[in-house]
Amino acid sequence: MAEHRTVPALFPPPGYAHTVVVEAGERLAFLAGGVPLDADGKLVGPGDLPTQTRQVLGNLETALASV
Repeated sequence: MAEHRTVPALFPPPGYAHTVVVEAGERLAFLAGGVPLDADGKLVGPGDLPTQTRQVLGNLETALASV
C-alpha cells in the first residue's frame, strides 16, 4: 500500500504529493518536487544557480525528514 503525503513546511504541490512511502518488506520513500520554491511557492534566487541548488536540496531534506 502506498502512502502519499504532502509536507506542510514545503510549497503546496500542484496535483501531486511531496512523498510516497511504500512498505513491502523494505521501506521505500519516493520524493517529488525537487524545485527551488520556498514554502509559499515563490522562486528562490532567480538566476542564481547555487542559491537555487541549496533550496532544492533543503526541500528534499525536509521531505525526507517527514517520512
